[in-house]
Amino acid sequence: MRKLLGIALGLVVLLSYTLSAQDHPKGPPKRLQLIVEDVKPGRGAAHEKSEEVWLAAFKRTNLPIYGIALTSMTGCNEAWFINNMGESWAQWDEWGKKMQSDKVIAASLDKAAETDGELINGTKNIYLDYVPELSYRPDFKLADTRFFMVDTVRVKLGHGKEFSEIRKAVNAAHEKANMDEHMIVYYASLGAAGGTYYIFEPMKSIADLDEVDKWHGEGSAYQKALGDDFAKTNREFAANGLMSTESNMFAISPTMSYVSEEVAKDSPNFWNPKTTAVATSKKKGKDEAAGK
Repeated sequence: MRKLLGIALGLVVLLSYTLSAQDHPKGPPKRLQLIVEDVKPGRGAAHEKSEEVWLAAFKRTNLPIYGIALTSMTGCNEAWFINNMGESWAQWDEWGKKMQSDKVIAASLDKAAETDGELINGTKNIYLDYVPELSYRPDFKLADTRFFMVDTVRVKLGHGKEFSEIRKAVNAAHEKANMDEHMIVYYASLGAAGGTYYIFEPMKSIADLDEVDKWHGEGSAYQKALGDDFAKTNREFAANGLMSTESNMFAISPTMSYVSEEVAKDSPNFWNPKTTAVATSKKKGKDEAAGK
């Protein structure tokens, strides 16, 4: 939901499909654009309102430019927009040119960008590549998802192999313990420090964190599946190969998201709250007029 910055391809605003493998028969999108906006304190509501202009422009197109927006619940006051880049850079370029050719859309987006600039301190533009061999059960139902836990891991250069081995061991332990979790891993190929990984973990409720604590706790099936040697290996990697790690909680913002009808119909009250409210109000009015 943002102008594409820093790439000299003349691209314009696009939205993501989603991270969900259910919406992609071949798995999650192989490449994403992640836009991180640093929202000014106290301007969250105004920023959300400004995004309605962007959404109206996207709905005017015939492109499959669905996507979700995330707002931070921990850490910095940020809004994240995740854009699916299609099958290739060429397709990404083509979508941008189609958007740009519509003068009405271009004019409205220019105006929206000007308004948005008053609400944010800065923007980061990052390109992510999907890492299927490090992901765990990437197939999840977006319609029921309300939150994402996102782990940002920065690995020291030259230690990527060790990180991969640790992730594979973690996934194997999850599988052995038959844990109902989902971890979609992406590597930052452009726009971030080398060795940066993002691990997206969808959640239906904040209460899910209680179960996560139990699943990973001491004496759990997961800990037993990891084995005693893993703790030593992990400590050595943390000391020698890990630069930093940060975990943050994000909430999906339905009013700044634009999902397909297939996703929205499974939970219309969440994904289309305004449309649902209008429909309910009209029905109530008709019922009252009919004396019901």
